[in-house]
Amino acid sequence: MPSCKRPVTASFKVDNTVTHISTDDEALASLLSHSHSEDKHDLINAVSPSDSQHSQPPSELRHRSRVADTSKAPDNPATPPQLARLLKESPFIDTQSPMTNYEWLKILILLPWSILRITIGLPCVLLVWGVVALLVWGNPINTPLPKWRRTIMSVWIKFWASLCIHLGLNFFSLRVRGRHHIAEAHSVRPIIIFNHVSYLDGIVMAAIFAPSGIAKASVANMPFFGVCTRALQFLFILRRGTTDEHNPHIYHGKPAEKIAERAVDPRYPLFIVAPEGTTKHKHCLLTFAKGAFAPGLPVMPVLLKYSSVRFNPGWGIVYTAWHFFRVFNQFKNNLEVEVLPIYYPSPEERQSPELYASNVRKVMGDALGAELSNHGIPQQQALKRNGIYVDWTGRYIRQRKHGQPKPTHVSAAPPVSHAKDC
Repeated sequence: MPSCKRPVTASFKVDNTVTHISTDDEALASLLSHSHSEDKHDLINAVSPSDSQHSQPPSELRHRSRVADTSKAPDNPATPPQLARLLKESPFIDTQSPMTNYEWLKILILLPWSILRITIGLPCVLLVWGVVALLVWGNPINTPLPKWRRTIMSVWIKFWASLCIHLGLNFFSLRVRGRHHIAEAHSVRPIIIFNHVSYLDGIVMAAIFAPSGIAKASVANMPFFGVCTRALQFLFILRRGTTDEHNPHIYHGKPAEKIAERAVDPRYPLFIVAPEGTTKHKHCLLTFAKGAFAPGLPVMPVLLKYSSVRFNPGWGIVYTAWHFFRVFNQFKNNLEVEVLPIYYPSPEERQSPELYASNVRKVMGDALGAELSNHGIPQQQALKRNGIYVDWTGRYIRQRKHGQPKPTHVSAAPPVSHAKDC
């Protein structure tokens, strides 16, 4: 619950812009007030504040951020300037979709429809799981399914994923543009890349492509989703910092080489990758990892354009279950999917995955009308390690502090329209 303390204003400066935050926590106000971040490396150093060297390799930063234990306070918390730059225009913090009386009214009105969907949906989930489990039964891991199984699998998953999106999640106006590029993709076999906005993206892509992809090994053992990803011939890899060493579904070779091999093999579904690696609430593109571009194969960009007025389906640092409940209880969710022409790399881009990724990112950003953010997975994980999150009402940015049970509350700006937001 919001604190009844008298609000104070904290002002901090990032480059030449002064930001004012109204907060009822004097400690946070004192921490941020007059914190001037004039060093752009603060965004990098906040990932690992104990490292003062600006030349830290991005791959190492990404690895360290992923394996960090976000449930504990960091040994070296971000300095005030670093925290200020992390919070400034962060794509992972959304305080523009608060719970209002209108949102509560929608939940009450849609309650009978929600109960009906859940009642019908549970038996459907069991049906989907049963058929998929039968289709993959007896097929060795990391070997392609027989053609007849692949055909049935593709039709089955596309049908149920589409039904889930349209009726289960109220995306009544889902539109797909550029379908003719999909037909070309089956002959060219490009790697499909897309802008990662929400946990809903996987269902959307399954409804359109029923693609293969890459996932950490633990996904293969998840209820329902595990058998579906195995059926779609996902490549399961060992992620550092996990305890999946003995998972029988792990591919133990070099993932980059296997991705290149799978992508061009017509015995497998089209291969899909989210180069941002994580989701966000803001209408932008995060930094791209180069993995999808390292093989030098053509790529086919797919743009997911979510839109709403009072609620943003983008997934930032929020209470996930509550966020999904709110998605589930909207009168109508809107999404347009645009499939762009296949992008063929130049000789220079084949030699430089970084250049290739940068150029494709610019093409996607222009088509989306979205800014190219300098935030990515390391900055998202740094916010989590420093205890930053948005409370369930969507009104306050809070900070969990080690040894301090009550979180900090930061007042949000007035709600704005998300008509152009993902």
